[in-house]
Amino acid sequence: MTVPEPGALRLTLLGGFLGSGKTTWLRHRLRGHDDTLVVVNEFAGCAVDDVLLAAVAPTTVIAGGCCCCTHRDELVAVLRDLAEQRHAGLSAGLGAARRVVLETSGMADPAAVAQAIAGDPVLVSNLVLDEIVVTVDAVHGADQLEAEPLAVAQAACADRIVITKADAAGTDDVARLAGRLAALAPRARLEAAVLGEAVALPEPVAPAGPAAAAAAPAAGATAPAVPVAVTLTPGPETGWPELAVWLSALLHHHGDRILRVKGLVRTEAGRMVLQAVGPSVQRPELARPGADGDDGLVLIGRDLDAALLARSLRAFAAPARVLAEVPGR
Repeated sequence: MTVPEPGALRLTLLGGFLGSGKTTWLRHRLRGHDDTLVVVNEFAGCAVDDVLLAAVAPTTVIAGGCCCCTHRDELVAVLRDLAEQRHAGLSAGLGAARRVVLETSGMADPAAVAQAIAGDPVLVSNLVLDEIVVTVDAVHGADQLEAEPLAVAQAACADRIVITKADAAGTDDVARLAGRLAALAPRARLEAAVLGEAVALPEPVAPAGPAAAAAAPAAGATAPAVPVAVTLTPGPETGWPELAVWLSALLHHHGDRILRVKGLVRTEAGRMVLQAVGPSVQRPELARPGADGDDGLVLIGRDLDAALLARSLRAFAAPARVLAEVPGR
């Protein structure tokens, strides 16, 4: 058994299904901590979360696929590089960075990421995995656990589960979700949060059926189709009202196939960060001045027709072009 070297970086894996609030929770946790490095894994090629996190911590991006499979080698290389930088900093008396947070893609399996790290002798010597934190959306989490085997796997491997957006769901719903999660991950610590701030968690209500049934797919059930990420770039003349109407109409009619929307778009008011989970559109926020990152609107879902999406956007706004369609895991 390899023992980590003195001064090894502490690593936190942050996982959770698409739109579960990982970045919001992490932003709150990082404020005031200048000893933390962040690695952000984006399912799509157009990165967005790093724009939100770069203001509070040094951030490295791995985009265009999940770090548990497609970009597994790149993740190992990035973490090795951070470990080497840490070692060099210690040698020079400059070892301020003590912790790494890896925010995985919403389509990644944190357990597979942990296995990749444990299988690399350099990382085993230079990193200590403190915990796996998984966020679960209080509004959509119960449905995701029913429909998405990946959401079940993410929760099952957690050391700590944070039920996010707790103010947007009823107390009874949060209690039932907490009970379901407790059955899936009996050793995990359960918490609740609103915009990253910890709030009181209702007493979990145990599921009515056997606990094991919570993790088992229904007999004869077929695996859901592999999601894809489609990135659109609205034309420079696109107005915010037109874009908002288009997105609302799209999610109203096809919200069952679109799991996640996020992106950076230029509007009359400035560069906006736009996000949605299922049919629910979050309040946009202005990107900080000078923020890096490509403009683009990422739609992650199943059976998406990139060309049709671009044509529908043209019908509402200025010409759009499809940048990429990224196959899922």
